[in-house]
Amino acid sequence: MDEDESVDFVFFNQLDSAANSEIRFACIDEIHHEVLGPLSRIDTDGLDYIFTTVDGEDIVVDAEEDPGNTYEGEFEVEDWTVVVVLSEVSEPIGDIV
Repeated sequence: MDEDESVDFVFFNQLDSAANSEIRFACIDEIHHEVLGPLSRIDTDGLDYIFTTVDGEDIVVDAEEDPGNTYEGEFEVEDWTVVVVLSEVSEPIGDIV
């Protein structure tokens, strides 16, 4: 893949797992959310998702009982889409079966 080439990837999710699923390696250069701003990480392990801003603030988001709602109620977020900028993206090394 060319360094300047832009490609849209969708990270694995069970709702669309059978369509065009490939395993690749990549470095994450940047994560950004329209409302939350730049993020340093997103932890999706467990029943809540934790979005950590580059300033170190954790935003806990319900992922099960009331999906998309934050516990602090501080943010009004309708779309949880994030933009992830990757570099050193490998060619496909396998498929999800």
